[in-house]
Amino acid sequence: MAAPNVSYAAPGAAQGGAVPVLHAPPPSLAPRAPHMIDRSIATLLQVEMTRTLQASTLYTTRKANEMVEQLRHDDPSSRVPPLLTAADETDMAKSRMESLGAHLGGGLAERLTQDRARVHDALDMVKFVCKDLWAVMWQKQVDNLRTNHRGVFVLQDNAFRPLLGLEPGSFLLLPRG
Repeated sequence: MAAPNVSYAAPGAAQGGAVPVLHAPPPSLAPRAPHMIDRSIATLLQVEMTRTLQASTLYTTRKANEMVEQLRHDDPSSRVPPLLTAADETDMAKSRMESLGAHLGGGLAERLTQDRARVHDALDMVKFVCKDLWAVMWQKQVDNLRTNHRGVFVLQDNAFRPLLGLEPGSFLLLPRG
């Protein structure tokens, strides 16, 4: 169905100066171009993001400790916070990574649910994660979903991509076959 031919003339403009108005479909109805990205690029990006966050946190920790040392040097009698430790640095890096993940995950979930009815049932939410969100993230659905019908859900993915390349530690007893 063709859009009707509509013209708009600015107030006070001559009658012949009308400008046609184009009607585009709403963005949600417009066909989306496929997004293609190589999995190895995504993995490398994740590794580099982690390294960059660690380096940034190390830099921030060193700068904060330099400022504390400078304050102690300038006024030894003042109350100065303690120096940040390696454990503090690790906690800061984890916190930043978690907040980035939460922001990214929240945005992705919002985008995937924008055209759907709101669900309030926990089982429906978990089904959304298993079918839709997992498919977007890992190009497959969850292999198995189990529940005790008391709010405990167990998602099983036998080929979880982020863990496929990792070797298990010698201290783990894993079933074979």
